[in-house]
Amino acid sequence: MKWLVYLTNSLLVLLVVAAVVFGVRYLLENRPIRQEIRTSLASQYQQIAEQYKRRMGDYEGMCTELAARDRVQCQSTATQYRIFVATQTGGYLCADSSGFDGTVDGLSRTSTLCQ
Repeated sequence: MKWLVYLTNSLLVLLVVAAVVFGVRYLLENRPIRQEIRTSLASQYQQIAEQYKRRMGDYEGMCTELAARDRVQCQSTATQYRIFVATQTGGYLCADSSGFDGTVDGLSRTSTLCQ
């Protein structure tokens, strides 16, 4: 009888720990986009892109070196780049090599510019 109580208590503890772990993971993956991501698209990432172009001669390969984080995505060609992150409302915060920095409803599949 004692082993049944021990087993029941152990399973209960395991379920609580699993619920906490999965709850924290869900919250981290679905957290709102932090304000610093919004402000860094234009400032931090565009500065890095321009420094990369000065050093390498073009934007090709920039995204690999950039190692974007916090759900930020990057696409580049030799002459253009765009850095973007999906918003919870379905649009994108986007910054590109033309100087654009703002929100767009969708992104072109054939261009590496935001608009």
